[in-house]
Amino acid sequence: MFTLSVLPLIRVNLSSDFLRGEIPPSADPTDEEFKQWFVGFTDAEGCFYVGISQSETKKVIKFNFSIKLHIADLKVLETIKSRLNCGTVQIYNTEDAASFRVGGVNQLQSTILPIFDSFPLNGVKHLNYLAFKEALLIYLDSSLDKSEMLEKITFIKSKLKADLDTDEPEMPKEHSIRITPY
Repeated sequence: MFTLSVLPLIRVNLSSDFLRGEIPPSADPTDEEFKQWFVGFTDAEGCFYVGISQSETKKVIKFNFSIKLHIADLKVLETIKSRLNCGTVQIYNTEDAASFRVGGVNQLQSTILPIFDSFPLNGVKHLNYLAFKEALLIYLDSSLDKSEMLEKITFIKSKLKADLDTDEPEMPKEHSIRITPY
């Protein structure tokens, strides 16, 4: 069950000029305003990915956060990259698409996780984030051996899939929907 809290409306001003990267210095949103907007944008367009693949000699775990949009929205992705000061923007000419991607474990831990811890996602993508974060922290736990780490991360991935396959995934009790001005 969700609770809904509405924060006071201060100002809604992430205009199309901002999204096109044409921001007059006086209209530049604060860091907090940008992060609130970014979290909302991620709720709609973002992806938290944990992949386990087999190379010739070992299993490889990959983590990345990405947002993929139509190529016409390239400036949005470049603005996100610039504001976060991390990640890469890649163009997929055959798909008329582009993506913003953060795949480095250090950048994920130092930049991406703190944003979503401070400004939680509203929808079921919040469950993806929680599983992603848990898997990343397990991966970084040097006290675990490789097989134990793989087992725990595999379990997290399978549990998330099962949770999301239900009609009403169960959100954490402390989760509430936050409506912000951004």
